[in-house]
Amino acid sequence: MDNLFVVDEIFENIVKLENLHTKEIKEESIDNLPVNIHEGSILIFKNNNYIIDDDTELARRKTLRDRLEKLKRKENCNEEN
Repeated sequence: MDNLFVVDEIFENIVKLENLHTKEIKEESIDNLPVNIHEGSILIFKNNNYIIDDDTELARRKTLRDRLEKLKRKENCNEEN
């Protein structure tokens, strides 16, 4: 799905969105986005509207958290050797 974006940064009335598949960055007016977005929100662009995808956001956060924990464990093992 090429219409999946993550809110990368919110600055005043401009929001930087990163396409999760192409990694392309685009800017969008905050007025064109759902009211309760935050950095890290996952948005689906469908029928000319952005819709918050909470399930994908939670899954993505879990994946990122798991990767970080794996790196920490690997780093700790390397320090012990």
